[in-house]
Amino acid sequence: MTLLDNHNLNDMLPSNYVAYKDGYIASDAVAITFDIDWAPDWCIQLCYDLCKSVDCQATFFATHDSPVIHAIENDEMFEVGIHPNFAHGSTQGSNYDEILKYCTEMFPGAKSIRTYRLEQSTTLYMELSRTYPEIQNDVSILCPHQDFMIFDMDMLF
Repeated sequence: MTLLDNHNLNDMLPSNYVAYKDGYIASDAVAITFDIDWAPDWCIQLCYDLCKSVDCQATFFATHDSPVIHAIENDEMFEVGIHPNFAHGSTQGSNYDEILKYCTEMFPGAKSIRTYRLEQSTTLYMELSRTYPEIQNDVSILCPHQDFMIFDMDMLF
């Protein structure tokens, strides 16, 4: 038995905190993300350096292999997610399987995804959940004017 067993943790937290996964997050928290979209290394480095200089955590959604992105991947302050492009003529592959394999092999530690052009489909989510269980967060859902929205892949099944 712990000290918290007799208390409701929600009553102990500041009023602007909400339950999230196994913990809590401020309801007014801001997530900083970058879609790499084949940007040159100097530009990616500039974004990284700017965030680092102000001690700001961020997630970089990667479309291509880059030594700068791999350096960011090794910094615990940042996350590198995948940014697959499912459009016709994609340089990442020609179908969901090829493109997801390309992205996850390039960044095997990725836990998050934001699809290029925010593409979504049931087939895609089925492929992700079945073949890539390490991808736990999808932030492809655009919710303008909504205060807080995170889509957790585990909620699907």
